[in-house]
Order: sequence, then C-alpha cells, then structure tokens
Amino acid sequence: MTQLKELRNKIDDIDKKLIGLLEKRFAISSEIWDIKKRQGYGHFDSKRESEIKKNIKELLKDEVMQEHIEKIYDTLLIQSKIYQSEKEGD
Repeated sequence: MTQLKELRNKIDDIDKKLIGLLEKRFAISSEIWDIKKRQGYGHFDSKRESEIKKNIKELLKDEVMQEHIEKIYDTLLIQSKIYQSEKEGD
C-alpha cells in the first residue's frame, strides 16, 4: 500500500470516529435544549458558548491550527442551534 493510500485510510478512520462523536454531541445538545425548554431557559447561552470556546483554546496543542479549529467550532455551535430548532418542530 502506498503512503498516500495509508494516510487516506487514516483520515477515513478519523472521519468515521468524528461522525459518531458529532451524532452523539448533537443528541446530547438536543436533550439539553429539551431540559432548557421545560425549565424556561432561552435557546442561546452566550456564557456557555464562551466557556466552550475557551476550553477549545486550552485543548489546542498547535497554535497554527487554532484559527481553523475555532472556525469549525463556530460552525458546529451554529449547526447545533439549527438542529435544536428543527427538532423543536417535531
């Protein structure tokens, strides 16, 4: 197997894990929204979002990747809210 193929296989394996983790994250996020609705909280929690972003920065080992990973998380948080809104319509 060529080095390129081996590396692509590693990426495929990582993608499989990421998809599974993202599905779990969205499911838990949906459960949190259900609890927040029952308790009368709003949809958006800026304090929690800031906390998540701070945690991400602390976890990052490669500062060069920081901007890119932060953008991924910005998108993830936006999509999570959209998903919660769509689930609300169910």
